[in-house]
Amino acid sequence: GLMDYLFADYTWARAVLLLGPTVATLGMSLQIPVASLLDLFIGHPLWLQSTWTVWLNAAGTVAILGGVVCINLGTNASSENAGNGSSSTNLESIALETEALLQVDAADVQVE
Repeated sequence: GLMDYLFADYTWARAVLLLGPTVATLGMSLQIPVASLLDLFIGHPLWLQSTWTVWLNAAGTVAILGGVVCINLGTNASSENAGNGSSSTNLESIALETEALLQVDAADVQVE
């Protein structure tokens, strides 16, 4: 329903503000391997009917997980090179800017 889409979009936008667009979008792509795993546990997945689709699913899962690992390694290396605590300072400043954007100034709201 509407709340599902609203919640998903809100959490993705929040992740973009806190982590950056690359990491947030790559994290969102993790739902593909997770859906494959859940499909295995919950019911009989259609992609198990041929060897070709099993290999395609496995290759896609490995590619997505490899991308997540590479991005995280790159993020950790860049935060170590940036110096002490600059990444947490960055997150704090992003959080403060987000709170400032979300707050509504009572003086700007006029009730007629």
